[in-house]
Amino acid sequence: MKKAMLMTMGTLLVVLWAVTVFAGHSRFVFSEDTVEDKQTGLVWFREADLWRDVTWDDAQELIKTMNKEKFGGYMDWRIPSKEELETLLVYARNSGYIYGVSKSTPDELYNEMGFSGVRSTPYWTSSPDATNPNNVWYVDIKYDRADVFNKQGFSFFVWPVRGGK
Repeated sequence: MKKAMLMTMGTLLVVLWAVTVFAGHSRFVFSEDTVEDKQTGLVWFREADLWRDVTWDDAQELIKTMNKEKFGGYMDWRIPSKEELETLLVYARNSGYIYGVSKSTPDELYNEMGFSGVRSTPYWTSSPDATNPNNVWYVDIKYDRADVFNKQGFSFFVWPVRGGK
């Protein structure tokens, strides 16, 4: 009796987890170059590793180039804020992708969903550090955290975004 009850509860938990993960995929609308997050109104560049290991200054120039060349047909790309990039971490967390707990990491979730080249690495944000103008926030996809780093002398990835509510 106990064994059957535990098996039933286990099956129910797996089903609930699967419904949560896969139902959430409808939150994102994929096109050739972009991914729209219907919940936040943000439009992410689909390829998250197009610009890897770039300095803060180079990241600014890359965004200017994207806009000048109308990547994905748009001219309003930007580096996401800390809060915007963290919305992706929250989604991954809510889908069961938690560093140190689950066997998978958020980058695996996003690549399975249809994003391209999401890496377990830090990404630059546009959010300045309120205590030091030489620092800016970054978001680390693998470790599910945000922290500040000096703008000069370090290289991170850039995951461009546009729009938002």
